[in-house]
Amino acid sequence: MAFLSDLLTPSNVRALDFGPGTLGSRVFQAADAPKKETKLLLLGVPEYRAAGLKSGCNEPDKVREKLFRLFPQGFSGKIMDLGDILPGNSLNDTYSAVVQVLSEINQWNIPLVFIGGSSDLITPILQTQERFEQYYTALAVDYQIDFDPTLEEVNHKNYLYPFFVDSPKFLYQYLHVGLQSYLQNQDILKFFSSVNYDATRLGKLRGNIHLSEPVFRQADLVFFDFSALKYSEAGSSLVKNPNGFYSEEFCQMARYAGFSDHVNTLGLFDLHLDPLSENSTVTAALAAELIWCFIEGLAQRKVELPLKNDKRYLRYSVFLEDFNRDIIFFKSLNTGRWWIETPESKDQNTAKSRLDLIPCGEEDYQSALSNRIPDAWWISLFRS
Repeated sequence: MAFLSDLLTPSNVRALDFGPGTLGSRVFQAADAPKKETKLLLLGVPEYRAAGLKSGCNEPDKVREKLFRLFPQGFSGKIMDLGDILPGNSLNDTYSAVVQVLSEINQWNIPLVFIGGSSDLITPILQTQERFEQYYTALAVDYQIDFDPTLEEVNHKNYLYPFFVDSPKFLYQYLHVGLQSYLQNQDILKFFSSVNYDATRLGKLRGNIHLSEPVFRQADLVFFDFSALKYSEAGSSLVKNPNGFYSEEFCQMARYAGFSDHVNTLGLFDLHLDPLSENSTVTAALAAELIWCFIEGLAQRKVELPLKNDKRYLRYSVFLEDFNRDIIFFKSLNTGRWWIETPESKDQNTAKSRLDLIPCGEEDYQSALSNRIPDAWWISLFRS
């Protein structure tokens, strides 16, 4: 913790009295909270230079003020507020500080809420994850894939390009939720499809937000870009879009992220809470509610992985005539969640490997019964 204090600036929000029973009453600064009682970490990074802004408007603290006034449901742990990583002399200095801090705290195995900042801050988060040399899946909720090879300098809308140019070795899958096709370069979409990364369109989820739950269950890192919201839902985002998610859908997806077995980082990006904008207070409150929903999901998290001959799971075998083979599904009797076995599942151990099982929904099972190949199984076939 000693060297972290050189990189982190404590938040002043904790000094406020939010009253008994609030989340604020459970918040402690890093020096005061024992890790064994800590169930959540908070970290702010108000860095906006890659989005063309000289500085932010103290976004992390504005979100904290709203968050700490809320009342938890079933969450009984403590929250360690690490404070903020302030912008360095250069953008790369900030990125380096993020990597150093995350490299330390990731070893604590405590879920982290990362409050940005522009979405290019996802780059050092991914770079940190590569250091651990374990396969991981990243998921971004955004209106487009932030990948543009035509731009020379990194900004908050092309940060993925230099990351992929460096050929990440341990990124198993990159998932995208909320794509608005008319805002997406189709050549880039074709590239992502060619490497078997998956994008779910906004239109598919409209009125069916539950279809996103299995996607979140695949992820280790989840990033929410507030520009993926309709402008009327959150006017204080960096990019204003007439179409996008509703605030209720954003919150439901955050709950899915918290309930997911593997999500260890939730990132909020592209909020710009300009005090001159009347939308800033509402957007800060929405960001706080997003974190609250993530915390609610954490409190109800149940780690599940189907086992051989485990009576807590139902096993279904569906024969696909066109492929002349069976597809195996599992359903949890505890939570009702579904998985599909990958085409090349090894199944050598008593406990099935995470990579041998793809989270899915009952819709995928029904699709297989109609002799239609579930998308998740099809993508896995080409990856194996």
